[in-house]
Parts: sequence; C-alpha cells; structure tokens
Amino acid sequence: MARPGLRKQRKARSSGGTVADFRKSFEGGSMQYLGGKARTGKQLVEYLSSVRKPGQAWIEPFCGGLWVTHLVDGMRIASDANEALITLYKAMQVGWLPPESVSEEEYATYKARRDAKDPMTAFVGFGCSFSGKWFGGYARSGERNYATNARNSLMRKMQTCAGIRFLHLDYKTALAEAPKGSLVYMDPPYAHTTGYGETGAFDSGIFWSVVRAVSAEHDVYVSEYTAPPDFECVLTVHTKTDLRMKDGSKEPRQEKLFRLQS
Repeated sequence: MARPGLRKQRKARSSGGTVADFRKSFEGGSMQYLGGKARTGKQLVEYLSSVRKPGQAWIEPFCGGLWVTHLVDGMRIASDANEALITLYKAMQVGWLPPESVSEEEYATYKARRDAKDPMTAFVGFGCSFSGKWFGGYARSGERNYATNARNSLMRKMQTCAGIRFLHLDYKTALAEAPKGSLVYMDPPYAHTTGYGETGAFDSGIFWSVVRAVSAEHDVYVSEYTAPPDFECVLTVHTKTDLRMKDGSKEPRQEKLFRLQS
C-alpha cells in the first residue's frame, strides 16, 4: 500500500503518466543544491573518465545533487548521509514523479515534518529552498517556478541513473564497503563554508585523514578549494558562484580536484 505522502503527491500532479511521458516536457532551469556541481560536473567527469580503469567501480560517498554521478557510466554506487535525499532518488528510479508546484504552506508542512521516508522531503528541502540550502527558506523569484525547475532537472538526470545503487551511508561506511580498487570521487562540504544542515557539522581534519588511509586501496579524488600539503592538485576548474560582487558580477572561484601525492 502506498504511503499517505505518496498518494497525496500523485493526486497533486497536474497530469498523470510515467517517467517516459514527461521526457518531452523539460524546461530550462536546474534543481538547487547547496555546493552542487552544475557548472563544473562535465569538466570533472572528463578528467576522471580519462584516469578511470576499464571496469573500475565508481564510488561517490557525497552524491548530493547528482551533477557528477549522472554523467558517469559503468558500475556506480552513490551514497549520502542525508537519508531523505537517497529516498528521493530511489523513488524516482521506480517511477515516482515530483509535483510541478509547491506552495509556501506545503513547504512549511514538509519542513516541520521532515519525514526521511517521504521523497517529497528532499525535493522540497533542497529543490524549493533558497540557494538549495536544506530547508533554508521558501525560494521565490518573480515568476520562476522552483519546483518545476527542480522536477525537470531531476527528470533529466535520472534518465542516466537507472543502474546506480543508491545507499544511505556516511562517507566512512561507504568507503569501508567499497569494492577494493575503486575510483572514489568525493565532493565533501567545503572547509569554512556553509554546511548541509541535516547531517550536522563536518570535520574536515578527520576527513583528510580518512582519505589518506583509503588511498592505499582506492584511486581517490577530492573536490575542494584547498587541501593539505601532501595532496596534489590534478585539475583546476574556473567557475563563478551565485554570490554577487559590488559591481553586480558573480564572484569567480577556482574549484580544484586533489589526490594524495604518490
């Protein structure tokens, strides 16, 4: 029997149908996700694909908004410490569809409830929130429909995610359970930046110690702005944030990809 939350959302959609029925209805826009790789995902995948060995498993312990994951093929295991996010992806793999709109009243309801077993929780908590911050405030901007943008973005990405194994795990457990010799790509909460809220404070010092330890068994790559001195930068991607400078232009950033020096 379907859960009440799922029945409610099926009724709320303006039209029925399967995932395939919606593929022709995509519009512009993307799902908001704090720290997402919407601007840099393709460049990261281009490099990582060039160093990935034939048949090598792809492990992504901070799968987040799937901006990198959905561009990769082969064996993929994507995990995240946010259970609600994994619930959303698993539901969409079997045909669940997000609604085309979410009211401010509905947003407040899901924010108060925060049911990690309901796919709407992550959809609303990230996709309908200001700057993609976990329940960071109802997003509004003129006539822009954040729910529609988030839905369409997810639908596009999920077309290539059918074979992914999604798991609710913290990154340490994900690494411990990874097949030996995997390519591990990690996009953790960046040091000295806004955290992701639901999963608590992130200890960057412990994180880098773990990366050192697992690098003996896996090919490990980490996205960050900076890294400890025993790590080397193998790729620099020039991008811009959504933060505005005094002249109105977007603040430039250099995102980097690191690995432990040999």
